[in-house]
Amino acid sequence: MGLFVGPNGNGKTVAAASFPGPIMVWDFDGRVEPIKAFYPNRDDIEYWTIGLDEDTRPDVIGFTEWCKRFEALQENCPYGTVIMDSYTAYSALACFHQMGFRKPEDLKRTKGGLPIPDWDEFKGETGVMLQTLEIAKILPCHFICTAHPISKARTTKQGGSTNEVLASMVRASTLATYGWKTDSFLPNYFNEIYYFYTDVTAHLATPNKYMVQTVSAGEIVGKTALGLPPTIEITGKPFYPILQAILKEKEMALIEKVKAKEAAANAGV
Repeated sequence: MGLFVGPNGNGKTVAAASFPGPIMVWDFDGRVEPIKAFYPNRDDIEYWTIGLDEDTRPDVIGFTEWCKRFEALQENCPYGTVIMDSYTAYSALACFHQMGFRKPEDLKRTKGGLPIPDWDEFKGETGVMLQTLEIAKILPCHFICTAHPISKARTTKQGGSTNEVLASMVRASTLATYGWKTDSFLPNYFNEIYYFYTDVTAHLATPNKYMVQTVSAGEIVGKTALGLPPTIEITGKPFYPILQAILKEKEMALIEKVKAKEAAANAGV
């Protein structure tokens, strides 16, 4: 299972779609065109966009229908790769879906009268996320989830003067649109967490480099159980073949190391 994190437009979805097919893309962001543009000749990628209203387009299904289809993958998963793009939009849709089952007078509202999610929606978001990941971890295929970091601020002090409350505010990045709990659970399910970013050049005539970071640094969270290099350039290239080449090189280096040890041991006999 892989978690691909990074700002919009840095190649996460295109990288995920480079994995073996057939591929199912659960599109919560509403942005599948980059995949189609990068892989114009692939005919093994299936797309479904998930929205609140499933009657808007023939390629759109509602959240409840998506839950049924995703759960059914436990019994029959014909895919080589399943992609959830993105968790950030998924968490927002989960909250709005649950708001639709509450009476209008029970909804929390802003001072301007707009309905907003409350604790019931946050708890529901956490619950459905855990169920989704529990299913994902047993699927017999690659499972890749993308996410966009969102800057948030919360207060750690209730009451007191305005200055005290402002001083207690903590700014951080979260992968969920609303609740804070899911960020604590989400990374625990993934051995591979990669951060996608663009290395911007100073010259307009020089193309930017698309990069993948596999280690944590500062506020960036990354990890790998595969022993990958800290950064990998993927500019204009499918990500999965690059991964395979790196792992093959590591395998060959290990074989050579074993052979060298055996040769040294035989020489000492």
